[in-house]
Amino acid sequence: MPIRIDIALACALGILGIIMYLITKTPLTIILLLVIAFALSFYIVWTFPFIKNSILRRLGGLLFVAACLCIFGYNIWPVKQEQLPPSKPPKSTEKVEEPTKKPPQVKTQPK
Repeated sequence: MPIRIDIALACALGILGIIMYLITKTPLTIILLLVIAFALSFYIVWTFPFIKNSILRRLGGLLFVAACLCIFGYNIWPVKQEQLPPSKPPKSTEKVEEPTKKPPQVKTQPK
């Protein structure tokens, strides 16, 4: 029983997604893995039964996949430390005694 190539490529895309999650995210690795993902999905999109008859549908499908991969790449792109908002300094662990307040004195009137 021969293995269908599109199922094998889809499984490879799933494994690539797991690798993207686990690997250290640097600009080089993100670009490389997104290019590999587009290359793996090319055959799947090109031979998809619904769009197989029209070249415009094929190109539209590839454009859609490329746009989705670009949006995904933008969302997982690493942020430089300078771009992060400044964080609040940590609170000290020492107990600071608050000044004790005296309860207000109530004046009683003599009877």
